[in-house]
Amino acid sequence: MEPRLRAARPHRAVKPARAVEPGTLTLVTQPYARVLLRDRELGMTPLFNVSVPGGRQTLRLIGSDNQTRLLTVDVAPKRLTTVRVVLDSLPRGR
Repeated sequence: MEPRLRAARPHRAVKPARAVEPGTLTLVTQPYARVLLRDRELGMTPLFNVSVPGGRQTLRLIGSDNQTRLLTVDVAPKRLTTVRVVLDSLPRGR
């Protein structure tokens, strides 16, 4: 018995990933905190109209007690995202 040969399937072109447009973040915390996105320091809260990459972002918030807390924010591309949060309501991180 001879092996069957299959016709090659046509190659599908892979669409390049679209770059996500940045959005703008306003963040108010109680009490104030230092805010970092990855290794980039965004500043102290309150933050107003800070440009950040669009999509889901995890922010590190360092409070006056030097405890780090994590905040995940869905930043709308090309839009303003506003978040108000009490630090003690957030999970602690590293």
